[in-house]
Amino acid sequence: MTSKTDLFGQDRRWSSRAKRLIDILQKTTSQLEVRGQINFDTPHIFVANHQGAFPWDALMLAHLNPTHIASQIRPLLEDPIMLAPALGALMTKIGCVRAHRHNAQLLLTAGHHIAVFPEGEQGLTKPYWERTRLKRFGRGGFIQLALDAKVPIVPTTIVGSAQASPLLHKWQPFVKSPFYIPITPTFPWLGPLGALPLPGEWQITFHEPMTSEQLQERIEHGETIGQLSRRVHHQIQKELLLQESNRQPFWKRTLP
Repeated sequence: MTSKTDLFGQDRRWSSRAKRLIDILQKTTSQLEVRGQINFDTPHIFVANHQGAFPWDALMLAHLNPTHIASQIRPLLEDPIMLAPALGALMTKIGCVRAHRHNAQLLLTAGHHIAVFPEGEQGLTKPYWERTRLKRFGRGGFIQLALDAKVPIVPTTIVGSAQASPLLHKWQPFVKSPFYIPITPTFPWLGPLGALPLPGEWQITFHEPMTSEQLQERIEHGETIGQLSRRVHHQIQKELLLQESNRQPFWKRTLP
């Protein structure tokens, strides 16, 4: 760790560059609409869905305009991204963190907001035609994390990433390797430029926060952690279906 990097490797210079890129995209090809109030003073856990071949959804969250949220949200991403050669180092420098409970606890203790994607790798590797179907949320670890850290969770629905980088195929050169090459309409055909998002509108909906006290009260009234996790899953899935039903497929949005 240096004066320009934090405990998790975020480099202020690289993070600033990423923020400028996101700002340019939002003003030109990737207009963003934010719904809901999120300018919180204390750490929160944002529980979001995954879409698209590349983690542009995480970057949109991490580099929201300060008018929406004063402090940065730190996304926790899966190993195929964070451990991938070159890509993992880049994502670390711009503020993303490897998804692990210990890392989440450290970030919350340090006063950071975090974003978790309970679909995990299954969400990131969904083909484009499955973009409206939320994958299972694992064992509800984010609920236990919120209870232990005594912080609220914010169910978050992100729409736009699937159209920005539609995954058509996942090519794994080595069967037992967790790493793969995503195939999209532009990647790898255009090289690194093919990873840039296709034009389109984005919507990020921040639902009503659920405090740790509310979660604990529901548990005391008989709900399990799994049931609470499914409640959040249902809320995000419902909004995802609603928003996606009003959107055109990516080829109609990008072709003249």
